[in-house]
Amino acid sequence: MQSFTRTTALFCSVSLLTLAGCGESGSSSSSLTPITQDQYAAQSAVAFCKKIFACCTSDQAKAKFNVTGDEPTCEKDLTKTYQGFFPDASAKLTYDGSAAACSLAGFTSASCSSLNATSQASAGSCGPIFTPLQANGAACKFAEECKSGLCVGISYDTSGKVSGAGACTAPGASGQACPSAEAGKVSTGTTCQSGLVGKYDTGSCICGTPGNIGDACLIGSDCVSLNCDSSATKKCVAAKVAVTCSK
Repeated sequence: MQSFTRTTALFCSVSLLTLAGCGESGSSSSSLTPITQDQYAAQSAVAFCKKIFACCTSDQAKAKFNVTGDEPTCEKDLTKTYQGFFPDASAKLTYDGSAAACSLAGFTSASCSSLNATSQASAGSCGPIFTPLQANGAACKFAEECKSGLCVGISYDTSGKVSGAGACTAPGASGQACPSAEAGKVSTGTTCQSGLVGKYDTGSCICGTPGNIGDACLIGSDCVSLNCDSSATKKCVAAKVAVTCSK
């Protein structure tokens, strides 16, 4: 059975935008057919799953991307997840279908070595797919609506779709409590300013610098090693051996 969490969806969508670099093949967005907003989730899922199964063995796909099952199952389940995760037509933003087509074209043509890269390239010449329109304090359902890049207090139903709006807010600064993106959920350092993560020494999430081995953590990004023993000690531990796709 395929298993995708909202964290997996976020990682996958970031991969699509960053690995593309807007076209290793040098594709121009003006020469591509724009992707409509209602088709962007499905086409993104297909592109991501095809790249994974072209570059990775099933064991590598599971270890690196938490993807199990075959390619059609990946496409079906990730499409469903993306449809709840990506902004829909009601979102208060502008959507650029040409930029979306450019980004997916670049991802599709990217080498398998790009999939293994740990650093993330910029979106290059594609330009932004979503341009936010909401200022801090305004209602939001997606982070992409917010000029700050952060929407807090969102509620989701059991299928992962937005069921209640949150509000745009500034990411947490050093020493501040981590804003909670999802209503009723534990805050994480992913809502802190760039370069900051969650610190949990006080029992709650405070934005700060990444922890060293032995420091308290909740998720891997809280640690310099990018590895948190979240199931037992909730401490930063030594870095995992990187999984490389080499099909």
